[in-house]
Amino acid sequence: MESLKTTRYIACPVDRRRRVQVSVPLTLDALFTRTGQPPGYYHAGRRVIPCARSHMQAFEAQELAWEAPWQGHARLAIVFPGVRHGDPNLWCLGLPLDEQGMLQPGPRDALIERLLHSMNAPDRAEKEDLTSEPLAFQPDTLTLAMLHARITHDLALPASSWWQPAHEALTIADTGRHWSTLGLQGVADTVVRRTREEEMQIAERLPHLSVEALHALCYCLEHAPPATDALVTALWLRSQAEIEATASFRACQRAGISSELPDAAKWVDTLLRHEPDDETLAVIAARGWSHLEHEERLKLFLDHLARRPSASFRALISDLALIPRLRLPVLMLMRQADRDTPLAHQVRMMLGKTAS
Repeated sequence: MESLKTTRYIACPVDRRRRVQVSVPLTLDALFTRTGQPPGYYHAGRRVIPCARSHMQAFEAQELAWEAPWQGHARLAIVFPGVRHGDPNLWCLGLPLDEQGMLQPGPRDALIERLLHSMNAPDRAEKEDLTSEPLAFQPDTLTLAMLHARITHDLALPASSWWQPAHEALTIADTGRHWSTLGLQGVADTVVRRTREEEMQIAERLPHLSVEALHALCYCLEHAPPATDALVTALWLRSQAEIEATASFRACQRAGISSELPDAAKWVDTLLRHEPDDETLAVIAARGWSHLEHEERLKLFLDHLARRPSASFRALISDLALIPRLRLPVLMLMRQADRDTPLAHQVRMMLGKTAS
């Protein structure tokens, strides 16, 4: 990354000249604010999008469940104003959630204690010794590219040097550029900064993209979904031109159903009308979950899922039930399932009851 300094583990990147004297309980947001400028927050799990500071504050106060849980954690990217040249620093944390998607305060409180100890330690080596911080994580390449694109855009910083060639290749026909000259970061910058007109141009170019360019575009669109019917339709048509269940087919599918547009909902309906395989159900849960805020569609999804092995059912149900807007509908449909259905059987299995 060019203008965004990113590392897996950094000691609390705030002004270390200030010794912090606080009384407990203390939140991460309050700690970071007291020791420097208020940080910015981004979701870095289910989807790379901004996270309102008010949501972070309510979450830490245990007033709200985390709005975008991922694998049982609130995966969070914290952006601190840079101390030099305006470059921001980035720290990524995975805060454990309870079964209702609320913060587990113990790990967070232990982290705060470690940060306070590091910030107030007289020895510089001890200050910097958070290399084994258990809650920190290294974002994968895609997440990092999308974070870089989001943050630089939101802070009115220049895009990466990869942006212009990628933008031209995705919006202008016959540029003659080979994928190897573009790069994932340029695609991420283009996707995040695109206008509606540019999205229409991307839709026109999509049938002609190389496999590598298509995959990169689709991966980024999962985090910045299509906003026009034209792009959803283009992804649908490209998926139909691919061999079913191949990487390109799945990439188009994941990107397309990430959109909240009605055409994306129709795509999900088409997938559920037949007998979807395990991967299709996982894709819907991971990328098309917004379309499950529909009673009939959710019931059909759960009915299909209930015919899978118990381990698969348990994993996906647990993941969906952590999403605040889906928790109550999922629990109600499971509770109301007719006794002799696969869904009722799976519920009994989860509760440790026999079928008698």
